[in-house]
Amino acid sequence: MALERSVSRLSPVAAALFALTLQACSRGEEPAYAKAPNGGGPRIAVIDVPAEPYKPVPVANGVRLAGRVLFAGTRLADSVATPARDQSVCGTSVTVPTLVLQDSALADVVVWLADIRTGRPLPAAKRFELVAEKCRFTPSVQAVVAGGTLNVRNDDAVIYRNFAVDTRTGETVTDLPFTDAGQVIPLDRQLAAPALLEIKSTSHPWMRAWVAAFDHPYFAVTGRAGSFAFDGVPQGSYTLKAWHPALGVTSHPVTIGPAGATVTLRFGNRGAPVNPATDAQ
Repeated sequence: MALERSVSRLSPVAAALFALTLQACSRGEEPAYAKAPNGGGPRIAVIDVPAEPYKPVPVANGVRLAGRVLFAGTRLADSVATPARDQSVCGTSVTVPTLVLQDSALADVVVWLADIRTGRPLPAAKRFELVAEKCRFTPSVQAVVAGGTLNVRNDDAVIYRNFAVDTRTGETVTDLPFTDAGQVIPLDRQLAAPALLEIKSTSHPWMRAWVAAFDHPYFAVTGRAGSFAFDGVPQGSYTLKAWHPALGVTSHPVTIGPAGATVTLRFGNRGAPVNPATDAQ
C-alpha cells in the first residue's frame, strides 16, 4: 500500500516564534506563542469533536498499525529563558527544547486515528499525572482517555499560578493555583470529552504542557525513537493524524488490510519542501 500525501499541513504555530521565549521570559512577560497558540486568526481544531460516540465492540480480526515519525527539516533552535524569580528552584537559566530528536526520529508527537468510531474497549487506566518540578511540567506532551482524571501535582516549594486552556476555543477552562510543594489539583470535568488542553503558567511563561484526550484507544505519543503502534485495529480505511506543539498537525489517509500496516510520517519546517509526508506498506 502506498500513500501519496505530500507536504504536511502545519498549523499557524510558527516555530520561529519559540525564539521569542528568551526575550519575553527575561522581562517576565508571557511569550507571544503562549498568548496566541494559533498565531491569531481562525483556530485549527487539532482534535475534532466526534459526530457520534465511540462504541466498543469485539474485534475478531484486529491488526496492528505501527510506524515512526521523522523530522525532515532544518533543526530548530532551543529556547533559553532567564527566570526573573525563584532562581533557587528554577536555576539561573532554563533551556526548553523545541524539538526532541534522535537522529531524525521525532519525540512528543501525538498520533491517532481521527475517525474511528468502533473498536476494542478503552484502556483501563483512568488516572494520569502532570508534575511541576524545577519550574517545568513533566511530561510536556501526553495523551489520556477522555473521562479520566489528570492529577496536576506541584513538587516545587514556590507559588505558581497555572491555568488550562482549551486550544479549540482559546478559553481558560480552569485555574491551577499552587502555594507550596505537595499540592495536587485533579482535572476531570475538563477532560470529559475529546480535547487538546494547554497547561500554562503566568509565573514562569516557559512552563507549558499539552494534554490530548481521546474517547477511543487508538492513540499514542512518540518517544525518543519516534515510534508508535496501535493494536487491535479493525481493518478498513481511516484518517491518521499527527500533531507536534511546534510543528502543527498533519492528516493522512491510511488503509489497513489483513496484514496490518507500517507507516512513516514526516514533518518539515513550515513552508519548506519535504519528501512525501507519509509512506506506508
